[in-house]
Amino acid sequence: MDRSTTRRVVSLAVLTCALLAPLSAADEVRYPPFLSTDAHKEAWRIGWPRWHGPHGNGTAIDCGLDLVTTFADMRLVWESEAVIPGWTPGNNYDVRTGFCTPVMANGRVYVYYPWPHGFPKDRPHPDSLDKPAFKQARQAINKRSDDVVICVDALTGKTVWKRVMVERSPTLFGSGKEGGHFTMCVDQGRAYAFGGGNWIYCLDAVTGETIWEQDDQTGCTGPANATALVADGVLLYHDAGHLFGYDAATGKRLWDIGGLITGARGSATAKLWRVDGRELVLYEATCIDPRRGKVLWSIDIDRSSGNQCAAHGEYLVCYGD
Repeated sequence: MDRSTTRRVVSLAVLTCALLAPLSAADEVRYPPFLSTDAHKEAWRIGWPRWHGPHGNGTAIDCGLDLVTTFADMRLVWESEAVIPGWTPGNNYDVRTGFCTPVMANGRVYVYYPWPHGFPKDRPHPDSLDKPAFKQARQAINKRSDDVVICVDALTGKTVWKRVMVERSPTLFGSGKEGGHFTMCVDQGRAYAFGGGNWIYCLDAVTGETIWEQDDQTGCTGPANATALVADGVLLYHDAGHLFGYDAATGKRLWDIGGLITGARGSATAKLWRVDGRELVLYEATCIDPRRGKVLWSIDIDRSSGNQCAAHGEYLVCYGD
């Protein structure tokens, strides 16, 4: 055997060993002990990776398990290690997440939330202050917020990683508004998040390392109902009737479409619609080819609020006023 042939054999052997090597501890998906079938484990692995779930229409994977529908049947399994702000009605002084909801994929839970930079954790309770003192304390909050993305183990609640992008967003809390309305998505091993100041983040879903990020100046000036969605390799960002498409691999803006909502609030969210082997995007009753950024068709329905359409199989169901 000549030297070049030997090098090829050795290279092939190294490649084969790499392909056959077991997953690292960070990559390995761990399953709850009660998941006994392959269908159970597949549903756990896929999880709920985006706002509208694995199918893009708000339905779960039918894997043979019963769905728990009442709080009486639920039990607390764990609480996260990190303090994640919650929404507290009637108390504008507390840090609140708005409508930032968690997503889950490969046995990990992900959530984005804004946190006012330098916010005092030992702040006095508003009830203990008179009105002028409370107003002064609230105005002392830093005018910038950190964008925070946290990943926790879905089995234990232990923090896997946490990323803090310092002072990336305008603070909304000091003005009495709630925090951002941004829900992440996980796709092809990447976690996508939107910040409160037009920042877009693409992170490695396993390690939390930055793959790409950019401040695209989308025009968002307040809490938008932006739910991250990847369709046909395109990351969708939406804000009050305006839809942007970005290359999910690089972050390059591919297209933007405006004027998608006329009679509705800006609360509609982009939905994934898988039909006939294609991945399309629904923005209310407008169907869009995500790769080309082209509106395929649109139905004019009279509506006063967003998210009044649902897709299932080949059918789109919608209602209006």
